[in-house]
Amino acid sequence: MRVLGVDPGLNKTGYGAISADNGGFTYLGSGAISGGENSLSLGRRLKRIYQGISEAIHLYQPETIAVEELYLRRIPVASVVSLAHARGVIVLAAEEMGLEVFHYPSSQVKTMVVGPVQATKDQVRKMVQMRLGIELPNGPMDISDALAVALCHCNMAASPLSKYGVTQSK
Repeated sequence: MRVLGVDPGLNKTGYGAISADNGGFTYLGSGAISGGENSLSLGRRLKRIYQGISEAIHLYQPETIAVEELYLRRIPVASVVSLAHARGVIVLAAEEMGLEVFHYPSSQVKTMVVGPVQATKDQVRKMVQMRLGIELPNGPMDISDALAVALCHCNMAASPLSKYGVTQSK
């Protein structure tokens, strides 16, 4: 199974592609898409994200897309709206390519990848690196978060309980 995990953001959207087979994972590639400066129009920023995700889909040929859900606590409404816009163009790009999109809350991603829901972003990054046998560059956590979403999806898809706690765009 090939999965493209996505950590959506209007400023920066992280993505990571992995394949899973026989209980093992193979890292295929990852990156971050810049939505551009805040001075750019919303439409132009969303177009950059849409084009970047479309390119990642063409490059990695995933069977599914796994996207982190919005975490609504302690986030200003304006940030929630921005994230919703970014998620929307990601789902649109996947839909245009005929791909199913699965949505996972960050708490579920952390539980499936690290264990404790209270895990820090640094702990998530370290576990992603360990599970994929890769070294990620220091800096923003968008890429490791996206890879964690992909790992979560692979773990959920392999579980007989996969129908619980997962929402899917149809």
